[in-house]
Amino acid sequence: MTDSSLPDRAVHVWWAGLDDAHDGLARLLDPVERARLDAYARPDDRHRFLLGCAVSRIALGAYLGADPADVGLVRRCPQCGGPHGKVRLRDAAGAGGIRFSVTHGGRLVGVAFCRAAEVGLDVEPIDQALDVDELAPDVLAGRELAALAESGAGADRRRDFLRFWCRKEAVVKALGVGMRTPFRRLEVTAPRERAAVVAWSEHPEAVGTTRLYELDAGPEHEACLAVLTPEPLTVVPRRAGALLRSWATG
Repeated sequence: MTDSSLPDRAVHVWWAGLDDAHDGLARLLDPVERARLDAYARPDDRHRFLLGCAVSRIALGAYLGADPADVGLVRRCPQCGGPHGKVRLRDAAGAGGIRFSVTHGGRLVGVAFCRAAEVGLDVEPIDQALDVDELAPDVLAGRELAALAESGAGADRRRDFLRFWCRKEAVVKALGVGMRTPFRRLEVTAPRERAAVVAWSEHPEAVGTTRLYELDAGPEHEACLAVLTPEPLTVVPRRAGALLRSWATG
């Protein structure tokens, strides 16, 4: 990592592809994570989980001046208490206020890091088989459905729906409230408008105090970042490939 600092008013978003995964990264995992890794039957699922853990630990190790293998991570589901909730540093008080969010979808894995506020990151593949008509009524509010109706059909409609989805999931992840939150009650701006939270009855404080950033994740994915602060931040995208290759042996 050429620059191991994380400025107070910046968000670093590290991206990795499934091709960046290799067996040498498994030595960074703790026993609970190794058990989860071994439980995945599909190679792509294993690679996504492995990359999320590895990028988190390697980047945090650089930011904190620590050995990545010594970076303690914890997960706790807010609904059931299981080890699969939003990932956090075990010693958050001694970590310089760093918050982070992990996402994976399709062939991409991303991790966002910030000192200023809680963050939520989401990436989704643009799946040609996505049934927008079936999903939209359960995900979108009335005004959002009307906006989606103007998108036409085909690829544009799928991309616009996923832009709605990514904005909502990023906000939910930033608040750490779990994916059981009804997405229809969380309203965001239309896909062609600047990303923002419009209304949310369960969390009205999110309106005006959450900044959304549309991210360029390439032609096959949609991505969005949510930061729980009204102040503008600098978003810095980074590639994690070289970082991960440095752990190929040892």
